[in-house]
Amino acid sequence: MRDSRSVLGTSSPRSLPGCLPEGDGSETLPLELVPIVTLLLAQNHRRYYEGVFMLYYDLSTDGTTGDRVWREVYGILTGNQLAYWDAKELAQCTDRPEQLLELSCKPKYLNFLDAVFNAMAVLPTSKKLLENVIIVLTTLRNRYIIQLRTQAQLQELFLALRIAAYEYQALQEAYTGALLSAKGLRLSNIRTVLAATRYNYSEWVKIRYGSGTA
Repeated sequence: MRDSRSVLGTSSPRSLPGCLPEGDGSETLPLELVPIVTLLLAQNHRRYYEGVFMLYYDLSTDGTTGDRVWREVYGILTGNQLAYWDAKELAQCTDRPEQLLELSCKPKYLNFLDAVFNAMAVLPTSKKLLENVIIVLTTLRNRYIIQLRTQAQLQELFLALRIAAYEYQALQEAYTGALLSAKGLRLSNIRTVLAATRYNYSEWVKIRYGSGTA
């Protein structure tokens, strides 16, 4: 695998992500929600990782086989979304800024909001042993394999994914608390909801798991 500098040449890798929205809508929010929404927006645009790695599309959404071709890609993890580009195509555009800009605006994505992922130092396969890999299960049956060159790079990406997932969950919990604090007293049935009860109630619900919906 190439080093990220050799793929992008003299172009800055930080020029690849899309532009941020001009307004965050905070002017229409209740004052109690502005701090947590600001943090949520910051987390959504925070860059946790960037680098070059190998990507293998193993299984598609319906469980059938993917293309199963190893591709060298350049990826940027922003928030909980991994944008990636074909490293070979980027390398071909290093001396053509306009084409590089056009290509950078058309990444592919892996969404880690609902993904389950595990790092493995060694993954046994029928053909050979794969080292330094991350197995990614996204929604439904999608499965990808990410391979890094070294164990240090594996740890860097895996920890970035873990930190992004933790911060997103913690901020969502904080948002729920802030929302209830700001709006709870105005709900017509809030006293009924919070009142102690001696009875058990049951309802049918739809549960969203990490890799799908049941």
